[in-house]
Amino acid sequence: MPKYDELYPRKEPQLQMKILKSIALAGRLSQTEAAEEIGCKPSTISEAFKTMINRTKLIQYIQPDVDRQSKRERFYKLSAQGLLTFVKKILLQMNFGLQ
Repeated sequence: MPKYDELYPRKEPQLQMKILKSIALAGRLSQTEAAEEIGCKPSTISEAFKTMINRTKLIQYIQPDVDRQSKRERFYKLSAQGLLTFVKKILLQMNFGLQ
């Protein structure tokens, strides 16, 4: 499992961190909901989601509920790596000195 610093060797991506926080607080999130909540264009959100799924493996797709009305909307949740990254980020913000 890569360390937090290995995920982002340069500058931390602010948009991805906002998406990660939104998913962590809501439990699941669609790209449409993320675009509305964060206030970015859907294409920008889509690129961030692709990176978080394929490159950093921070989020993963959830199979849709059978009884849901909108079957076209895809929802995502945090992966184990995403949860670990979110917790480390929160701890670093609280100055616990997590190494």
